[in-house]
Amino acid sequence: MFGQVFDKLDAYFGRAFLLSRLVPWLLCAVANVLLACLEFPAWRAYVSSLFVGIDTDRTVSLLMALLGVAVLAYVTSPLVQFTTAFLEAPRMPQWLSSIVGVTHALRCDALDAKERLWLVRSREADELPGVLAGLQADRIIGCRIGKLTQPKAIDLAAADIGKLLDARRILQPIGLAQIQAASAGLSKALRGNCADKTRFSGASDQAAAARLQGLLDTVRDTLIPYAKADAKQRDSRTVAERYQRFARELRAPTQLGNDAAALRSYCETRYGIDFDFFWPRFLLVAQKDAKLGEALASAKIQLDFSILALSLSTLTVGAWTVFLAFAGTSIGTVLAVVGLGPLVVYIWLAIVHVAYSGFADMVQSAIDLNRFQVLVMLRHPLPVSTDDEARCWAAAQGLTLFDQHRPNVAFRHPATP
Repeated sequence: MFGQVFDKLDAYFGRAFLLSRLVPWLLCAVANVLLACLEFPAWRAYVSSLFVGIDTDRTVSLLMALLGVAVLAYVTSPLVQFTTAFLEAPRMPQWLSSIVGVTHALRCDALDAKERLWLVRSREADELPGVLAGLQADRIIGCRIGKLTQPKAIDLAAADIGKLLDARRILQPIGLAQIQAASAGLSKALRGNCADKTRFSGASDQAAAARLQGLLDTVRDTLIPYAKADAKQRDSRTVAERYQRFARELRAPTQLGNDAAALRSYCETRYGIDFDFFWPRFLLVAQKDAKLGEALASAKIQLDFSILALSLSTLTVGAWTVFLAFAGTSIGTVLAVVGLGPLVVYIWLAIVHVAYSGFADMVQSAIDLNRFQVLVMLRHPLPVSTDDEARCWAAAQGLTLFDQHRPNVAFRHPATP
């Protein structure tokens, strides 16, 4: 039943309007009705009466209310663009951006420092095979002795390696310095004791030699592979996070502004594409691919839904706070607005950033795979190399945006039948 109703509404209004405009307004209307019921007993009685039995008047009232919400959602559609521009803060005054942008500048600096750290750790991981080679050489020296001369050294080495195993179990990073420190004790144990149990006849000596060999195997098969893989993975994730959240050079005073700048920077630094020139033309091209257009539309709907929900939540909390400050009478309403309101706004703000990250990932993938379709539709020749691609986009953007007719580009038109 609901699916049929939704299909009918989709046919009349479109899925984008229903999900990203109407649904947030319906949620906002329900929230305001609930707050009004807490604050005004008369309103609570009226709302209760609407759900007692079914008659024509009640049905008409509900339908008129839904129609009013739908009209309001349609009229206020530009609120999404306004909120997006406000959150990106492109024209924020310098004094205000200096205040609100400090946190994001510190986060960017922290990511830069983290990126440098894990780059060093990743390069250090390439030295771990040398540590293992040294231990293998120490084992040969110990086997030449053919006996256990320093059994206590085995216990000390086991304790050091056990600490690294504990760090691995809780997914802590293990660096070159830590493995070198633990290997120093193991090196001493290998030099002073034979790790080949076949050299011994006594059960206790065989157990000690096997234990020493097990420590070496642990370093070789467990700790060193983990340290290398962990360092490489953390380095890759830090670089990806850095360039997903911030542009290469520019900084914005808000998180959404940095998200948008990172998306623009992705196009400019990888391909030499001006995003503002490229994106509206790419959307027209993407409509020819049903699957690509559907994927981009779904990501945009999720983003617009979260932005509008954030806008309406903020307006609702602000309006009710002002009202309660001057004319509020219900403690329950005050607790709901003051206690839950900021939390709801914060949650929606976090959802906006998550939705924008998903949207940006989808856009980047679409650009990677389909960007040349824009040049094809503009009748520009396709590039033959990465350097040539930057020149092609510069020529297309210069002609379209700045009326630059040099260099002269020979257009390529589709063959006529």
